[in-house]
Amino acid sequence: MTVEALAPTAAEARSQAAETTQAVMDSLKQFSGAETRSMSVSVHAQRDTRNGVTKTTGFQFRQSLAVTLVSPGSDNSKQKNAKNDTSTSTDTLASLASRALDAAIAAGGDRISVDNLEFEMNPERQSQAVVEARSRALVDLREKAERDASNLGLQLGALMSVKVNPYPRTGEPRAMRSSAAMASGAEGQHKGPSTPLSSPDAETEVSAEGVYRVCSPS
Repeated sequence: MTVEALAPTAAEARSQAAETTQAVMDSLKQFSGAETRSMSVSVHAQRDTRNGVTKTTGFQFRQSLAVTLVSPGSDNSKQKNAKNDTSTSTDTLASLASRALDAAIAAGGDRISVDNLEFEMNPERQSQAVVEARSRALVDLREKAERDASNLGLQLGALMSVKVNPYPRTGEPRAMRSSAAMASGAEGQHKGPSTPLSSPDAETEVSAEGVYRVCSPS
């Protein structure tokens, strides 16, 4: 997400952006496992040219943030602040992301924009999924080879070579690009329905190709 402020001077724009950025970061502290880090900061003069004359009309200050949320129930999410944490055991990653998005927009107001939202599989889970899928793929490979050999009246022998290719796939939610014009309460609390999000299932595909020795039945 990006916080943007426009003001007559660079110092004013920076001050406004800093205030809003801090409010956004504070609003996300209530969510278990939330991590916020700065990605980029820029300041540019806004100029207007008329009748061959260029004048500086103001300054734009932008700060981009990357926010990471951990799925409830994962090992990383267990490190939480019990006083401020509002996550529950019934939260899904999608509902957690929805509530965090609402809180950030309520805190950032018209100065915040959301550029992209992605769901990714935890590296440890992905590694485990690859191992499990690989095992199933090898079992399926042998069963298919046994059927093919039997249909040809042959007996399946030793595995001569094998190639296994994992293809981890994580879907993304529908395109979300908003300019964050959303009502907020006096204390920056979101009002109205939450942003509807649906996290896709993360899948790991493994393909296995092998060469078996075959022989005539004894």
